[in-house]
Amino acid sequence: MFSVTPVTISRWVRSGRLRTAGKMPGTTGAYVFDRAEIERLAGASC
Repeated sequence: MFSVTPVTISRWVRSGRLRTAGKMPGTTGAYVFDRAEIERLAGASC
């Protein structure tokens, strides 16, 4: 959807540009995002 690398997504999360709804268990667990948050960011980048 954003055509960016996973590293970029991690940077966006750390900087606060993209808010997570949670994280899967474990030290390398995947981020979980609310659909509305993804749509908000997608709309802002157009």
